[in-house]
Amino acid sequence: MTEQRYQAVLAVISEGLAVMQVASQRGVSRRTLHRWLARYEERGLEGLPDRSHRPERCPHQMPAEIEVRVLEMRRAHRYWGARRLALELARKKIMPAPSESAVYRCLVRAGVIDPVKRHRRKEMWKRWERGGPMELWQMDLVGGFLLADGTRRWLGHRRPRQHERRHRCRGAGCAKGPGISGTSTVGRLF
Repeated sequence: MTEQRYQAVLAVISEGLAVMQVASQRGVSRRTLHRWLARYEERGLEGLPDRSHRPERCPHQMPAEIEVRVLEMRRAHRYWGARRLALELARKKIMPAPSESAVYRCLVRAGVIDPVKRHRRKEMWKRWERGGPMELWQMDLVGGFLLADGTRRWLGHRRPRQHERRHRCRGAGCAKGPGISGTSTVGRLF
């Protein structure tokens, strides 16, 4: 990779070819080739390889001195976990006092402990979502009412979904209350 970049830079500098021509031959953009040229002029051949994407500094990372103290305390007390180590550092008034999670990350980074897989709650509830429209219908049963002949009826109606707003709500009565099999009522509704 570095050799190909070097050849492209030499083609522009030594042979006097146009940047556009060399970039199209190499299959890179003009901007990339200009970047290679600038790096070569600045640092020579050492500037052409890929550079690390790692940030130069991380302001919120634990200072090295505190990390050493954490690891020393852990070696002295092998049974202490992140919570206890953070508590002991706070008692010794180490500033800035690291949090429990920062101490845990320090211990994992040093390989002192194995990272624990997070325990997530099991999702026991069932999703009532379907893949396509009209695969799942919702029925509302509105409170029962008495008819003139003394029988009780329940009114069931279907609410249209947002993408079905052009449809009207339809209603039909059914003889049973909540918990009925909706197929007969749905058939009459639609």
